[in-house]
Amino acid sequence: MLACVILSILTWLSFGGSVPLQPAGYRITIPLPDASNLYSGADVQMAGVDIGKVIRVRRTDATAAATVQLDAADAPLRSGASAILRTKSLLGEAYLELAPGPVDAPLLKDGSWLPASHVAHQQSLDDVLQTFSPTTRAHLRQLIKGLSAAVADRSQALNAALGDAAPATANLATVMQTIGGQQADLRQLVAGSAAVLNALGDREGTLRAAVTAGDQLLSTTAHRDRALAATIAAFPAFLTQLHATAQTLGAASGDLDRAAVTLAPVARPLAPALQEVSSVGPQVRALLTELPAVLRAGERGLPAAQRIFRAAPPALEQLYPAARQVIPVLQLLGAVSSSMITTFANVAQIFNGTYVGPGQRILDYANGVITFWNESISGWVKRLPTHRGNAYPKPGALRLISSPGGLASYDCRNIHNPEYLPPFGSVAPCKTQGPWTYRGVKAYYPHLQPAPP
Repeated sequence: MLACVILSILTWLSFGGSVPLQPAGYRITIPLPDASNLYSGADVQMAGVDIGKVIRVRRTDATAAATVQLDAADAPLRSGASAILRTKSLLGEAYLELAPGPVDAPLLKDGSWLPASHVAHQQSLDDVLQTFSPTTRAHLRQLIKGLSAAVADRSQALNAALGDAAPATANLATVMQTIGGQQADLRQLVAGSAAVLNALGDREGTLRAAVTAGDQLLSTTAHRDRALAATIAAFPAFLTQLHATAQTLGAASGDLDRAAVTLAPVARPLAPALQEVSSVGPQVRALLTELPAVLRAGERGLPAAQRIFRAAPPALEQLYPAARQVIPVLQLLGAVSSSMITTFANVAQIFNGTYVGPGQRILDYANGVITFWNESISGWVKRLPTHRGNAYPKPGALRLISSPGGLASYDCRNIHNPEYLPPFGSVAPCKTQGPWTYRGVKAYYPHLQPAPP
């Protein structure tokens, strides 16, 4: 019975709970403009490392105030510190991200408030959508409904296409680096594409007539000999319509010439990307066979899409700063791609267990095990001297797991800490990873900066 009580208390503490008479740590209160998804026990992080927990969230009509408790090793904060509310999962789980203040700034006393001016506003999808006019938002809803009808009853085909997309995404980092180095040309390409879409939108009826006539020609040819006579009979009318279309395109030749000149500078950098895409030709061919329904939906959604593109510049102005933040993250993921692939493979393996159930049915189960170790449930301030963790492993670090010394540690400052719990068996020697070079900068962990404008 006593063991069950002790285990329950340790589990409660590991999830951020507290026990009576436990001394309170360093606490500050942070005013937040919105904390709809923030609750007690949420993580407080700095540079991706947990440094504390949210103790209490007090909400008013429009704002909230979160009281956080920081670990002793990371307290106190400087008066120039800043905070922002972020989400860590698709379900909207929130956490607080702190940034340290200047080293020469005065310290914040325990129980004080962080100034509201130091709390950044969280950018949400609603903020981006609010840049559109009500008419544009209505057209956007119509477009999404059309896309929903286009992909209805095709979940298996879409899942198969996404499952076969690994060869295309394996070199995504290379493609993004190439595109990142051609940002000026990419902006010219987007500007030229807008001119092309405007020209096509102004001649919507002619374009629809050309697509309809082409569809009739291909359908007739598919019937071979029996339909050949019908094809020949319909051919003069098709030529008449084609002649009218050619005259219309001739009138638009000036716009097309300007678009071609705009596309010329980016044609050479796109060649390596197109060569990589050719390797996934069979998967793309299978996807194209499912496109007729999408094309039919496109005939209904094209006018709305045209209006969306005309109203897009304000949204692009909002998305451009976000893209500058995403590009460095993708570049870092490309540098550690082997570790990311290993991580996703382990996640897939957890949910890959099967067994034969009643009625000879094949059932799935998750074969992962939640592990608790001494440092995660005991609440120790200092790491054990036997701890060999590394929060910032350099690329290729997992290849050292079979070496005599094992994985390299981030540092060895903990080897002289008190030994609260003796180790079971031998202890691996502590060897430091040391600094490593990322994008020309040598440091102990990568320092990401926004992509240049």
